Amino acid sequence: MKTSIKYLDIMAVIKDKINETTIAEHDSDKTQAIANQFQNVINVATDTLSDRITHLNQQVPLLAPRTVPNGKQRTYILIIEEVNDEDLHEEQQEDHITL
Repeated sequence: MKTSIKYLDIMAVIKDKINETTIAEHDSDKTQAIANQFQNVINVATDTLSDRITHLNQQVPLLAPRTVPNGKQRTYILIIEEVNDEDLHEEQQEDHITL
């Protein structure tokens, strides 16, 4: 009878190890599947954005003739006026009417 109990104990340990290994392999497959799916989504998003950027870059030369008259590409100058915050505040106070 002692041999049977010892045999059952050894078999239980072996089955537990097999079960642990199976569970670990199954969990790693889930993790790998999620990683693969994530990588696929990232690849699709990257490809879509890359195609959109390429399309927009191709449109830029087509838009230039509409925005600047022909032969006038170098004659326009952008002028930006610097506004002093104190002057702006004084003007706003002058415009403010109290009743």
